[in-house]
Amino acid sequence: MHRVLLVLYLQACSSSPSATTTATPVAITPDAAVDAAPAPPAPDAELAVAPPLVFRFYSTGLVPPATGPRLETWTLRHVGERGMVLVERMAPDGEAFKPASKTLYLGTASDDGKTLTLALAAGTDKLALACKREKLAIAAATAVRKRHAKGKYKECDPGRWVPEKTKSVDVLQCKHPDFDAPMPFAAAPGVEYLYVNDDCQMQGGGYRAIATDAAIAPVR
Repeated sequence: MHRVLLVLYLQACSSSPSATTTATPVAITPDAAVDAAPAPPAPDAELAVAPPLVFRFYSTGLVPPATGPRLETWTLRHVGERGMVLVERMAPDGEAFKPASKTLYLGTASDDGKTLTLALAAGTDKLALACKREKLAIAAATAVRKRHAKGKYKECDPGRWVPEKTKSVDVLQCKHPDFDAPMPFAAAPGVEYLYVNDDCQMQGGGYRAIATDAAIAPVR
């Protein structure tokens, strides 16, 4: 007897359109608020435009400090009982200079007609100046430092101005602990103290006018 195997193939066919998936919105948590840096202190509008009194310190030479030539411009303004000093430092850039940093000191001022007293601060850095009104003889802005005639100085020659002619200007003569020489502030463009250290060939300094465009004049 033969057995007949009946193989039934059952095929189920089904089809349906793909369902549209709706994305679930994801809530985005904003970053934690970042406090904006506090604005740097600034003088009030009246103080910012008060007449500037300027002093510049320039130290250079064949034997410069380890940090190189030093060039700083100090601008003093005062009105009423308010005062400020802006210190702008320059850094050597080849044979020229480029801006390096600034410090703005703000605070109080008192003036009795003979002495201007300033009590200023830049953050925790304090600056106290007592400045007397005086006259100061200064060389021309184009004057340079030269040695004296041979034999005048047995040791280090302090140098002299060439041309030697000077003029008298009104200054606020202030003493600062960082400087051996007083700091005379004069009406802009101001007064520069130039110190040249060429070892004992020439080692000394003096005051000269600052050029009207504030350019750095030749040294020798």
